[in-house]
Amino acid sequence: MDKNYTQLNLIQRYQIEALLKTGLRQNLIANQIGVHPSTVGRELKRIIALKGITARDYLVSNAQRKTDILHQQKLKQVLFTA
Repeated sequence: MDKNYTQLNLIQRYQIEALLKTGLRQNLIANQIGVHPSTVGRELKRIIALKGITARDYLVSNAQRKTDILHQQKLKQVLFTA
């Protein structure tokens, strides 16, 4: 059973930010941008701060910055050749 996972891109993050500001719920946002509702939920849980200046706000700049940092820290597979 193969599943094809894709990550949110910058355009989808901008759409999430705009749709949240209009007051749409997570499942409606997911339908609008063409992803599973849990994808939107995980993105919001990962990005929205609970304290500080941007508390309870989803900001694309924060989302993309955190994603870039995670990609840089991810371990890369090393192939050894004989």
